[in-house]
Amino acid sequence: MVQIVLRIADDPVEWGLVELQGKLETKDEDEFEGMNIGDLHFDERGTPLLVIGHHLLSGKVVKLERPYAIMDKIVKRTGADGEEVTMVDEDSPSAAASTSLTEGGAGDLDDQSSSTGSSAPATSTEYVISAVIRKKVIFKIRPKPIVRKRVKK
Repeated sequence: MVQIVLRIADDPVEWGLVELQGKLETKDEDEFEGMNIGDLHFDERGTPLLVIGHHLLSGKVVKLERPYAIMDKIVKRTGADGEEVTMVDEDSPSAAASTSLTEGGAGDLDDQSSSTGSSAPATSTEYVISAVIRKKVIFKIRPKPIVRKRVKK
């Protein structure tokens, strides 16, 4: 039987999700990872406004039917000398946050490998829920161009 250990962080962070209808393209065909694609603002009525280049998108905030959980995978290995090594998956979305969660110890973990009394290293895996997404911002209306008026001299 496989057991999956889930632990909720002491104070999970609230994340948001942005949903765009359509396609974003760059001139250079670069990846968007780490790029600033625009500015997100909220007006006095709480309406989200996204400015991308010379385009303005108006959206709305929607509560998700089912929240999403952002989880970090933590693998603990105990060596033959009894030394415990904690590894956080580098591909996890909040690897920096989960590193600080595991420094103080992750509590009791269920061992998922069978130890037959030999010096084989024991391995246990734990998933930490470090963030929750409950709301998303939807932009589904066509963007409006931002045009500035020229001042006549």
